Amino acid sequence: MKFNPFVIPFCLGLAFLLIFLIIRFIGWVKKMPEADQLRFRKGLFSLKLFSASREIVMESLLHRRIFMRNIVLGYMHMSFAFGWFMLILIGNIEARFYAGTEINPPYYPIFFKFFVHDKSSIPGSMIFTFFMDFFLLLVLSGLVLAMVKRFFSSAFGLKKSTKLKVRDKVALFALWFIFPSRLIAESLSSEIHHTGGFLTGSVGYMLGYLFPAEAFLIPAWWTYSFALGLFFVLVPWTRYMHIPSEIMLIFMRHFGVKNTDTNESFAQAEIYSCSRCGICLDQCQLATVTEHRTPQPSYFFQTIRNKDTSDHDLHDCLLCGRCATACPVNIDTVNRRLYSRKVAKGIASGDFDYLRNEKVKSAKVAYFAGCMGHLTPSVIQSMKMIFEESDTDYTMIDVDGSVCCGRPLMMSGEIDSARQLMKHNEELINNSGATILVTSCPICYKVFRENYSLSVNVFHHTEFIHSLIKKGKIEVEKTAHVYAYHDPCELGRGSNIYNEPREVLKHLGRLHSGKGKGEEALCCGGSLGNLLLKSEERRKIAFDAVSHLVDGIADELITACPLCKKTFAQVSTVGVKDIAEVVAASLVKDDKKKSASSANVEVSSY
Repeated sequence: MKFNPFVIPFCLGLAFLLIFLIIRFIGWVKKMPEADQLRFRKGLFSLKLFSASREIVMESLLHRRIFMRNIVLGYMHMSFAFGWFMLILIGNIEARFYAGTEINPPYYPIFFKFFVHDKSSIPGSMIFTFFMDFFLLLVLSGLVLAMVKRFFSSAFGLKKSTKLKVRDKVALFALWFIFPSRLIAESLSSEIHHTGGFLTGSVGYMLGYLFPAEAFLIPAWWTYSFALGLFFVLVPWTRYMHIPSEIMLIFMRHFGVKNTDTNESFAQAEIYSCSRCGICLDQCQLATVTEHRTPQPSYFFQTIRNKDTSDHDLHDCLLCGRCATACPVNIDTVNRRLYSRKVAKGIASGDFDYLRNEKVKSAKVAYFAGCMGHLTPSVIQSMKMIFEESDTDYTMIDVDGSVCCGRPLMMSGEIDSARQLMKHNEELINNSGATILVTSCPICYKVFRENYSLSVNVFHHTEFIHSLIKKGKIEVEKTAHVYAYHDPCELGRGSNIYNEPREVLKHLGRLHSGKGKGEEALCCGGSLGNLLLKSEERRKIAFDAVSHLVDGIADELITACPLCKKTFAQVSTVGVKDIAEVVAASLVKDDKKKSASSANVEVSSY
């Protein structure tokens, strides 16, 4: 016998889910730019398929990245994903051995213990029974942890857990019901037919002692089938869509599909790959310091999937990237927010005619202070001192502060206006004759490197100063000062510049390694990406960050961003300076130490 009506809910749910996924994924591929479609098709028949498959095992099944952040949380996710996968895999192998050459219906391995009682014809039947019980127990252990996490998230080291919509709750309880109902159904079958392993056999014996096993057998299998079918039907409309979407996203990445602001398919794949695991909740300073409870990607992506994103949802974010570094799926949360802002804005055009007559004198090094740099003129003066002391042939691009890099426009969703401005700036910089562009603003630095087509090498002033010291172009005096260094969001997480600023500070004094550094660095709260924040809220975020950085030990707080400097200066109990200011104040001025041959800095030495 290979059929019983209780298999119908499972079959209907599985058929619906497969049809939905096929239509959805084909739609994503068709919406890709032609070049990405070609890359995706070629990737399916290349060695990249194997590297993608390896990552699927490591991240979608074993959840390696979650393990690296939180062992207990990693085990919980792994036990569900890997355990369920192994139950399906081993169950299919066992059913294939039993059936021989006969073709099995898709539900047969899932309900194998109901249909087959005598396994004597299956080679190694005891081994199959043991491993099926073992992986069912693995999943059940993860289920217990999931229940604890839902109601006592602090037990996992999490301050908060995600809030669920009604359909997410229904899907969650359906998922939670699948494996206990499977255990009961298989255990009752084991009790009736005197089969089963260490788990199902033992549970079956206890159930048979308490209840009439035959009376509850069919209802138990119906419950198991219905739970599976209901879960499958709910997957596309709930957070559990992340399971198939993450697999598709991994293939896209390995096949070379580009993450651009015009690739809607990649954006959709990332948005639906969010499992709402909750890791981003504790990373967000808006949640931990202020009363903003729902700006995190976990909630933001949910509004996009539900098509009820408000203007507040779009703009209530610091764009600091702390959530992105913590995301176990490596979702580019900042670009997803920017892309959504762009979609909401539509096509916009700016008027930048006033910039057409800008002229820049030729020099080997072009210096761009940036809008924030002009609000902290001491940083500009310090950079001029450093240029002059190192005999650098330089010119200043934005002398009067009228030229913006375009990043603030991008942050607000005005992508088209930003591109118009960038085009003008590209011409200005490329026509300057410079081969090096130095900027003091991390926001400008990031956009120059990633969004401009420049014929020059782009340096942040920390990199440039580090090179000058390393090459002996300038000398600085070391003091007994203790410095705490703050990694600006766009320079650290955004551009991966961590070492150069610290190496410079080691030449100036002692570096205090406070809390919140590197990828875990705290945002100053002055972000241009969030114009909804009140002044007092910004001050709270800044004060919290300063407290972690200074830690009651540092004499001065050093940063490498004019905006961070201005923000911290309002709340810090110690002095706040840009790294250029500290270097300029520590310069050893000795004209005799330089030979005539080093009158001009060779561009190739930077």
